[in-house]
Amino acid sequence: MHGVLRGLSDGRAGSRIVPAMVSRTTLHRPAAVLAAAALALGAAGCGGGSDDGGGSGGDDAYASTWNEVCTSLSNAQTKLQTDGAALQKTLTSPSQAELAKAFATPVSAFADSMAAALDRVKGLEAPSDLQAFQTKVSDSAPATIKVLRDLRTPLSKGDVAATQQVIGRIDPKNVFPAIPADLKKQAAACNVF
Repeated sequence: MHGVLRGLSDGRAGSRIVPAMVSRTTLHRPAAVLAAAALALGAAGCGGGSDDGGGSGGDDAYASTWNEVCTSLSNAQTKLQTDGAALQKTLTSPSQAELAKAFATPVSAFADSMAAALDRVKGLEAPSDLQAFQTKVSDSAPATIKVLRDLRTPLSKGDVAATQQVIGRIDPKNVFPAIPADLKKQAAACNVF
């Protein structure tokens, strides 16, 4: 999901941390972090490189399941971005707590989709050439699901500090392994990640 995050704006000139779903209007740093969290979760969903394990891609059922999962994740990410853009249009000058509460529903829906996808793939039987990748998926899925679920409560309460603590645990490079290039060849929907 490289390219999902565009820059962030922490208030310093030249600094960019505002994700694609957030307009380029000025946001307070915590508000920008909250908005970025939703897309960071998407980035955490599937790694972007193609150097983690992988050979022929093997088993058609394995690739087919991954294709379905990547389609589901892509749809969930698109909905999250659409919902986030709609929120930006309706919230004129929200407080940080109001922004957190507003993002609670779309982030929770995305978390549900992501958790369901991870639950689906974490126990898959992989072909031998993708076993190392599958082991990484199985090992990282529980922690990823926990971060996604832990984000819901502070967002719904408008607790910006607690939300930032959970967001601080998100590291897309370590949360989920990159999908191997050979698997992407057989699971075309995974090519967007």
